[in-house]
Amino acid sequence: MRVTSAANPRVKQARRLRSGRERRATGRMLVEGERELARAVAAGVAVETLFLCPDHGGAAPPGLACEVVEVSPRVMARLAVRDNAPVVAVARIPERPLARLPRPPRPVYLVADRLEKPGNLGALLRSADGAGVDGVIVCGGDPWAPQAVRASLGTCFTLPLAVAEAEQALAWLGGLPVVVATPEAERLYTEAPLWGAIVVGREDTGVSEPWRRAATLRVRIPMRGAADSLNAAQT
Repeated sequence: MRVTSAANPRVKQARRLRSGRERRATGRMLVEGERELARAVAAGVAVETLFLCPDHGGAAPPGLACEVVEVSPRVMARLAVRDNAPVVAVARIPERPLARLPRPPRPVYLVADRLEKPGNLGALLRSADGAGVDGVIVCGGDPWAPQAVRASLGTCFTLPLAVAEAEQALAWLGGLPVVVATPEAERLYTEAPLWGAIVVGREDTGVSEPWRRAATLRVRIPMRGAADSLNAAQT
């Protein structure tokens, strides 16, 4: 089966998953890219439909058992975030409760607090994966947005990750240190014991009030220029 029209009902239904409201309503998401899809499958994410574009070199991963729909480049452009994507899959959003995060003696958890741009959140997840944190807690963001999945290179599926409200996360953390990054802090992050929950907030307003109240330590990144903060994905 090859679909050449973006008006195809299956394509239109999948495209609606680019909306956060549709993802929440259906419990489904889009996974774009071969590396991202491979990591999702390896993590046990249930893939329901695979749209692939042979013109872009798209092919089904070995052993993937799901419906496969070949599409034209024009149709793939309607489904994908980036140009010339070879594959886009419809998958079930994985459950990521706080209870599944590991609890080592001196854990390092990264808290992404209300990050506005999915691409920044995805890049932060990729950095967290590279740094080897014990877990990531996403508060007020959507790690399953297509831009976040793509920017994370699929590490959103392989990282120990939980999605929760700030109050829920604080209750689960218990008495662990809460380290908040803020330009107003006097102490540099290089001078502080960084363990517990390290909270990164939005570039414009910083971390939200629940995390401000719970902070046991405030740190800042030294800035030598006019700007007082880095892009959240670089923090």
